[in-house]
Amino acid sequence: MTTTVLDRDQWLEMPEPSKDETDYDGRTLLCGFIDTPIGCFGVVKHSLGLVQCAFGDHMDDLSYPMIQTYSPNWYIMRDDRVAAEVWENAMSYKPQPLSFCVSGTPFQLSAWKALRHVPVGKTFSYLEFATVMGKAWAVRAIATAIANNPFALVVPCHRIIRADGTYGEYRWGAQRKEWLIHNELKHLYGEFAF
Repeated sequence: MTTTVLDRDQWLEMPEPSKDETDYDGRTLLCGFIDTPIGCFGVVKHSLGLVQCAFGDHMDDLSYPMIQTYSPNWYIMRDDRVAAEVWENAMSYKPQPLSFCVSGTPFQLSAWKALRHVPVGKTFSYLEFATVMGKAWAVRAIATAIANNPFALVVPCHRIIRADGTYGEYRWGAQRKEWLIHNELKHLYGEFAF
């Protein structure tokens, strides 16, 4: 089996906030938002890696729920450059290793890690994806793990579609899923991809 740059991804367990009030780094999360062609893109990042990436119609749709999830235990610092950097890296369509801070089961992690290896512009049905993972028997559980992916765009669950070829649902909106897939195809094949 060949290795790829994505094999250098780091998947770390989400740390607890430091109990030491003077340990600013151990208690701080960066939270940033940018406007994109498909709505607001928000990112929460710990010094060790990405914690969450999500889409919403407006910043207000994302900021309150994202901040509420982590406060009052964490200091939340606004830095929109975090979201801009993640968006720009993802939209360059050049796979780069990332670090993730996750809270998930080992099964969920296996699905999210496998999603990172689905190539740009390629789609799989849920069964095809489960088969590639060597877990065709667990297609429904894999679909649930995909639906609970906390990393919009960078863990590309939008590349998993229905067996009949329709795009199906997407945690952050079916129209966003369609735009992401079409944009990847345009990147690969130009305007004549459709």
